[in-house]
Amino acid sequence: MYNGSYIADSTNARYVWEHPFYPQYYLPRSAFDNSKVIEGDKVRTDSGEHVATIWTIKVGEKSTDRAVCFNDNLTGKAKDLSGLVKANFRDFGMSRP
Repeated sequence: MYNGSYIADSTNARYVWEHPFYPQYYLPRSAFDNSKVIEGDKVRTDSGEHVATIWTIKVGEKSTDRAVCFNDNLTGKAKDLSGLVKANFRDFGMSRP
């Protein structure tokens, strides 16, 4: 929930270990209510390859741009992130699960 409205609903969250001690939840893109998502800047590698998009999630007058949606066609080590969204749940008033 964000600003009193559901922004995502999924039973397919994945743990991603960005750091050795604290995994993060990543959700599938399909879990998000698209009417609350505004696509922003593209995230590119040093070689210019587009790998993700910054999302702004907006509900009413409240918004956060602390979500990243990874492209579907990732390869190599990033392949497992394809189609997933990382949202900073602290921005949504939620503590770490």
